[in-house]
Amino acid sequence: MAGVQAAAIDLMHDASGLTQHPLAFLPGSPIIETEAAQTLREYVEAGGVLVLSGPWPSVDERGQPLAFLGIDAPAPSPEAVTLTQGAGRVVWHGGYLGQEPPEEEALDHVAFARSLIGRHVPRPHVHIEPEEEVAWTDWQPKGGAALYRQPRNLGSAVLQAGPTQRILFVLNHYPEAARFRLRFGEVARGSLKNLFSDERIAIEDYTAVVDIDRKSGEVYEIVSCAGKRGHSTFTVISGISRECLAGMPCTARACTGGFLQG
Repeated sequence: MAGVQAAAIDLMHDASGLTQHPLAFLPGSPIIETEAAQTLREYVEAGGVLVLSGPWPSVDERGQPLAFLGIDAPAPSPEAVTLTQGAGRVVWHGGYLGQEPPEEEALDHVAFARSLIGRHVPRPHVHIEPEEEVAWTDWQPKGGAALYRQPRNLGSAVLQAGPTQRILFVLNHYPEAARFRLRFGEVARGSLKNLFSDERIAIEDYTAVVDIDRKSGEVYEIVSCAGKRGHSTFTVISGISRECLAGMPCTARACTGGFLQG
């Protein structure tokens, strides 16, 4: 939705991973376990941003009144309410977020979540978005054909990093082939090596463009410019040397190079 990957945290069994995330979303409920409420309070007071959608919790698992996060329940509001607690904040959205069927999420909810992610989450290692709105022609349930449009981002980019390799999975969830723009946070120059076809796609100015067939995906190895001396011949293509595209040490002065940071 916003070019970042989310994690699911089980507050009752292992909440240790919660502190690794600057932003957390909690589907609201009138009831919440005391232990979970305490974990969330510690998270917020330590600087985390908690986004609560739906009812404000007010009762514990025993049916006893509970002051969630030590804050009095705010008055209902048509707009999101932001409250400060300790070093962190709570953003309360009175309506549920993301309750619609998959790929039919309310666009205002998508925009709300995207704005929060943009403000509170560090720039991702890779961001994906379609180059243009994806549309296709398909049959209607009652017969005949119609043009369908999908304004939501149905692309996924998942980066798996190891000691010596970084593998990128790019998935197209649209029912139509689509072109995606990938924006890298740390790779300025290099290439994507398709592990199925061996095709090379240039990364220039932190950006690469890939074509992915409908409801399918591709797997790439990220090869950044090595930027090392000692290779004698090169040819520069669109600002990137053939050495870079081949993953070889690069000596081309016209190729500015780029590095994968740890």
